[in-house]
Amino acid sequence: MGSQSYVGWAVLMASSIRFSGMLGLILGEWKGTSGKTRTLLGIGLAVLLGSAVLSGYSGELGRQTAARLVPTAPAAAAPTTSN
Repeated sequence: MGSQSYVGWAVLMASSIRFSGMLGLILGEWKGTSGKTRTLLGIGLAVLLGSAVLSGYSGELGRQTAARLVPTAPAAAAPTTSN
C-alpha cells in the first residue's frame, strides 16, 4: 500500500465498528435503550461512514498528487550534424 497504508487501516477499523454496531441493532442488543441512546449510536455510525469516505477520498487525492509529482525524463535532443 505504500505511503497511504494508514487509509486502509482506518477504513478497516471503522468498518469493523460499523458492522458490529449494526449487527447489535439487528440482533436486538440495543432494544432496552432509550431513543436518545439509539440516536447517538446512529450519529456515531454515520460519522464513521463519513470518515471512511473521507479517508478513501484523501488516499485517492494522495495518489493523484504523487502521480503528478513523478518527474518525467526530458526528451532527448535530436543529434545534429554539421557539414
